[in-house]
Amino acid sequence: MPAHAVSLTALGDGRQALVVHGAAFTQGPAAMRGTGAVLLLAADGRVERRIALPEAIFPNGGLLLAPGRMLLADSALGRIWAIDIAAGTASPWPDHPLLAPVAGAPYPGVNGMKRRGDGLLLSNSATRRLLRVGLQGGVPGGVPGGVPGGVPEVVPEVVPEAVPEVVAEMTGGVDDFDVAADGTEFAATHATGIARLAPGAATPETIAAPGVEGSTAVLVDGRALLALGTGGLFSGGGGEAVLARLRISGRRSVNDTSPFLRVGRPGFRPLPCATPNRVPACPRTFASLRALADVSRLVAELKTPSAGTVCGTTRP
Repeated sequence: MPAHAVSLTALGDGRQALVVHGAAFTQGPAAMRGTGAVLLLAADGRVERRIALPEAIFPNGGLLLAPGRMLLADSALGRIWAIDIAAGTASPWPDHPLLAPVAGAPYPGVNGMKRRGDGLLLSNSATRRLLRVGLQGGVPGGVPGGVPGGVPEVVPEVVPEAVPEVVAEMTGGVDDFDVAADGTEFAATHATGIARLAPGAATPETIAAPGVEGSTAVLVDGRALLALGTGGLFSGGGGEAVLARLRISGRRSVNDTSPFLRVGRPGFRPLPCATPNRVPACPRTFASLRALADVSRLVAELKTPSAGTVCGTTRP
């Protein structure tokens, strides 16, 4: 892949929006500015279109707000971009200091996003906060499926005077997160545990995730979590990148951390897909871990098995 992949957003019908950087985030904001883009992928992985982000610095987590309308967090600017998929344009939503990073901190600002009822939940990794922005009203917006000539949808917009509110202080850290059907929020922490925030709580508890070091993404999958770990990327750890299933027992504990895949640092030897309990045997292997988004894409594959086989392959 001739770019640094960051995140994937499902657009429906097997299509994906892949967010990429032209420069690594370790090179800093000056090098990253204007190099980002959204690649619209067909169901077979082909790049159908490229939407340039000339004003963005650190495009990160994405969310499909409505058909044809995508939101994209800019972790360096502290801004949410509204992407019109049909027009191929990006326009800023109101910025706010609560979305911004902290000068000198190693973690990004606004990061993950999830729609929850009439609001948008956001994580700020630098300030370790979970935020909410209300969604009110609506204006003619995206085109269903991003297909020109479709009937415009009414897309809810953040009213100009809207101010993010702090939902919780994520004291153990926060990256991407997901919300269970009962309203419990689970969040990656960049550390060795997973944060769990009960409905109405102001602070989370940390639950163990053995073997998942430097967690960056989680996905609620029934009574289990899929958790992605970098091996300790931000902390200088030397562990393996891993995609694991964490079983949830009565929402009280997480146990039986079952690895789906373990992938070493760049230059590692390929490893086969893990099999017991979790994933049927599969002949394909990971060839590289050029970007964490490649593993995020696997998560989507894991949720839509075909022919009794679940596996995924990154592309160098």
